[in-house]
Amino acid sequence: LILLNQKNCCAGCGLFIETSYLKRMRFCEFFGKFFCCVCHTNTLMVLPGCVLTAWDFRMLPVSNIARDRLNQLHRQPLLRLSDFSPRVVQTQAALRNCATLRKQGNMILPFVQFCHNDPASSLRFTLRVSGDSASEARGFAGVEIVLSFKADISWLHWLGYVLRMPNHRLPHRTLFAVAAPAQCLLSSLKALPPHWLSNPELWSIADLCAVRDGQLDRELRQALQPIVDHLSACTRCRAQGFVCEICHSGQILFPFGQINTVACPVCMACFHRSCLRNPKPDNCPRCLRRAQRRVQRQEQQQQRHSRSPHQCEDSDQKGSSRELLC
Repeated sequence: LILLNQKNCCAGCGLFIETSYLKRMRFCEFFGKFFCCVCHTNTLMVLPGCVLTAWDFRMLPVSNIARDRLNQLHRQPLLRLSDFSPRVVQTQAALRNCATLRKQGNMILPFVQFCHNDPASSLRFTLRVSGDSASEARGFAGVEIVLSFKADISWLHWLGYVLRMPNHRLPHRTLFAVAAPAQCLLSSLKALPPHWLSNPELWSIADLCAVRDGQLDRELRQALQPIVDHLSACTRCRAQGFVCEICHSGQILFPFGQINTVACPVCMACFHRSCLRNPKPDNCPRCLRRAQRRVQRQEQQQQRHSRSPHQCEDSDQKGSSRELLC
């Protein structure tokens, strides 16, 4: 029936195929049409429609035109979560987790991208020694060292001098946790595709393949975990956090990655989930305070416009006399 609609012609080059050679024509799963052997070389590709509707990553034969088009669009973020079948979103936990990670990363960036800590400032090291015997490790466990960043001095060599331990044994016996400056951490995000964090709603076929393989989740966690550690240690970044305006406990809250925290969808103010379970503009203290200020500002403007012309002239004369006195 498809061949009858095509009038026994190739969908690519339009070549007429005789009836005896129709069995040699090849079907393209992307266009849903038959092509000749020249326009269809049995290239296998992942079809976006199968992924969106059934989370099916099988490699299906497509024509050369479809192959070139799919290769061109493979890394372009053109898909949205709303394009997926609801059943796919409900059943694929990996897709939901990666979508949550990307949204959290999008909310994390504004807190650290303006942190201008000097990379040459002191870095804090937490040193833990894991020796074969507990007596050897007991003297060094939990030692905190403040080391000034110097490019010409090896950190292992410096620590070996301080701990009186041979350099060849340090890499096998020590574990370092470094709180690096925000700008150094943000440089690691440049290796990620830019739309992963800037546009968390957009997806490409390459992203979905990475979700299936677990690569996207792994790379996002490796890139975001040091930034979260920086937020918990940097005083300047912590100052951008929120304090629950209901209990006033003093705990710094951020609108990402905290189970016991909820954020207002309008002003992004954070509260403890136990204090305010469902924040809305009509019950959010920050939104109510802003609305009250807005009303007061409007009332002041109305009072200024409602003043008589004589009062305006008197105020202008007073202002001019003050200028003369100055």
